[in-house]
This record gives sequence, structure tokens and C-alpha cells, in this order.
Amino acid sequence: MPEVSVIIPNYNHASFLIERIESVLRQTYTDFELIILDDASTDNSHTIIETYSTHPKVSHIAYNETNSGSPFRQWRKGVELAKGDWVWIAESDDYAHADFLLETMAKAVKCKKVALVYCDSFIIDNSTTDQKQSKYANQKNIEFNTTKWLHSYSNTGEQEINESLKWQCVINNVSAVLFNRTRLLKEIPNVIEYRYHGDWLIYIRMAINGKIAYIPQPLNSYREHEKNHSKSEDYNKYSKIEYFRILEYLLQENSVTDKKKLFLYFIQRYIGFGFLKDNGLGKNGIYESYCKINRPLARKVLFQLLINKLKRK
Repeated sequence: MPEVSVIIPNYNHASFLIERIESVLRQTYTDFELIILDDASTDNSHTIIETYSTHPKVSHIAYNETNSGSPFRQWRKGVELAKGDWVWIAESDDYAHADFLLETMAKAVKCKKVALVYCDSFIIDNSTTDQKQSKYANQKNIEFNTTKWLHSYSNTGEQEINESLKWQCVINNVSAVLFNRTRLLKEIPNVIEYRYHGDWLIYIRMAINGKIAYIPQPLNSYREHEKNHSKSEDYNKYSKIEYFRILEYLLQENSVTDKKKLFLYFIQRYIGFGFLKDNGLGKNGIYESYCKINRPLARKVLFQLLINKLKRK
């Protein structure tokens, strides 16, 4: 049985797919299987994937006839097929350093009861010609006024949540994460209806009863391009709804501190809406969507938005 199951969920990333698959097959840690999933791509992804169908590392290839509508449905399919104790969800438009699995597995073995291990990532901007590379660690250290992400660490989940993870999805890219399969499989059903931010909720939920470990080396490269999910037309509304669900979960968790401050922070950064610009109070608007999830919390959000609006006048 392989120790690690690598899952590549693909949708219309034919132009990046070979680089992604090859970066997995070149790993210096070799005790893994590769599962390739295609979510009804309309480009030539199928042709590319089929060239790997007889590779000895490839244990499963699966094609959806219709698009699933959620990347997290594909995560679940892959994790259910996985045989390894550890799972790497290697998104099809990213690529990895050859030592990604070697380093993350070493950290996983060293840190007992770890739910996930993640590393820093380069950010590759396909819109520029000079291909300048920034790192997520630099952005986070500036925003949190810390040097935390310059150093290797392991934290209890409770500590990690209250330091940073409740404020932002500081685990910036799933391709940079090695998961404990059992814990991941348990949490995926909670996010299969999500489109955008289910990964953040999974990290939080996995951290509640486990540890998180970090490697400061940028062993993953995340690609910014026009087909990223966050560039889609419906992102604004559905993103806010998912953030609202994440806030609801955090406010219900006993281990989460500073809940009043967190509530105000989410309104300012994630779930606030314009009454006219966003059709916030209209039929099928954002406020109505919040009410369907948690009416008392939705009312608190609306009341606070009204107070904020009055203060600005």
C-alpha cells in the first residue's frame, strides 16, 4: 500500500497539465500513487491524461460526464479512492518542487497527531512577462506584523486558529498541503456544496482536534491566471455566503476567542454588503441568503451594517 495518495483534480487546465503531472512524477519521495480526476473538461485535457494511463504510479483515472459544480466533490471522490494514509491534493494548474513530498512527509512523521502539514508557496503571475515570483510568507508576515512564516513550526490547532487561521485562510493554497487522510475524509462532507472557500473551513475543522505543522521553504508554486475560481462572475455573492457559513461555525466553537472582534472583522472584510450596489436587501439578495443559513446571525450582521453606515454620515 502506498504511504501517500496524490490527487490531481482537473478542469480545463490542459495548458498546465503536463507540467503538473510531471512535477508529481519527479518527486524524490516515491512511495505514492497518483489519482487523476477530470471534471468534464472541454479542452484537450482528456488526450493529455490518457498518455499517462499506463504509468506505473497512476492507480486511477476518472472522467466525469457532467461537471460536478464544486471542486470539493472531486476532492471527496479522490480521497475515497485513495489508499494512502496521507493525501496531497495537487491542483492541476500548480506545480511542485521535487522534494515537496520528501519534506512534508518528514514533518508529518516527526509531529505526532498532526492533521496537516503545509509549506510556503511561490506565486506565479501568468499575466506578466518577467515571471517575478513573490511568496505567501512575505505577504502574511507583513499583514500580521510577525516573522512567524519565516520559520518552521508546529502548533496545536486551537493555537493556530486563534493566532491567524480564524482571521484569514493563511494556508493559502491546497497544493501546498499534505493531509491526514482519515481526518480529511471526515471533514469533506461539510463542504461539498461550497464552490470557493471550503478549503478554509476544512483547515479550521481539522485543526480543532489536531496539530498543524509548517515548512518555510516554498516547495509549491501557485499560478495566478484568468481561470482561477476567484475570477468567476458569481464569485462576489457566493463567496460572501460561504464566508458567512465559516463565521457561523467559528462563533459556535468554544475554543475560538475574541468572538465579538471576529464578528466585526468578518463584516468589514468578508460578509458586508452594499444595500444598493450588491442588491443586499433585494429578493434573492445576500441578506436573504444569510437568513436561510442563520436568521439571528443575519439580523446581527444587518444591524451592524446599519450602525456602520450611520457612523460614516
